[in-house]
Amino acid sequence: GEGISDDLPEWNARGRDWRTSPPWGIGSKIDSGKYLLPDGRAKTIEEAIAWHGCEALPSAEAYFSLTYQEKDSLLVFLKSL
Repeated sequence: GEGISDDLPEWNARGRDWRTSPPWGIGSKIDSGKYLLPDGRAKTIEEAIAWHGCEALPSAEAYFSLTYQEKDSLLVFLKSL
C-alpha cells in the first residue's frame, strides 16, 4: 500500500506492491532487535500492522478493534512462531 511505498518499481511490481512474508520466526526477530516489514521500518508487530493499508487494511482494522486481552493473546501467539 501507499503507507509503505518506496516508489521503486521492480519488474512488474510497482513501488507500492509488497508481498508480506509468513510470520514464521517473527518472535526470534523481535527478540534479537531486528525490525519488521520489508524495509525494516517497524520496531514492533503492532507498528507493522499499523503500516498496512490497501488490501490489508481490513485486517489491520480488525486487529485494532480487538480488546487489550485479545491483542495480547494474538501477540503472544505470533511471538511463539
